[in-house]
Amino acid sequence: LMLLSLLGEEVLYRGEGYIMTQSEEGYQLLLFNPTMIDEDILYRQNVSVPKPKERKVSINLYNMPGDFQITKYDLNQSYGSSYDKWTYLGKPERIDNWHWELLKEYAHPNVRYFYGKKAKVFHMRTTVKPNGVALYILNHTIKE
Repeated sequence: LMLLSLLGEEVLYRGEGYIMTQSEEGYQLLLFNPTMIDEDILYRQNVSVPKPKERKVSINLYNMPGDFQITKYDLNQSYGSSYDKWTYLGKPERIDNWHWELLKEYAHPNVRYFYGKKAKVFHMRTTVKPNGVALYILNHTIKE
């Protein structure tokens, strides 16, 4: 929910595995890679379940109005997934306040910052892990 709250008010594009929004500050691109297992596979015996795959994404941004700051949030099994931590703890049905606070402390995505220069085409490549999310926030830089 934290990453969803960072999306802009206006949805520009939406498709399988992504949504792009706009706000006064700039653009937001949410990439996600949900993995689903067919129920028929779950109930069969001696069936090998295919290993979930990373999703490779190539992004071209055209005619950005100026230089911009990029903040990337990664949330996946390796970085900050409170669901995966809860699963690791044995999926307890009830969690006391102390353990709940521990789970909340664990739920922090990996965050990276970098800058993009104004260009006709700005190219980015990324990988989204299985059941992972990557949020790019592209804010217009302010020249003083």
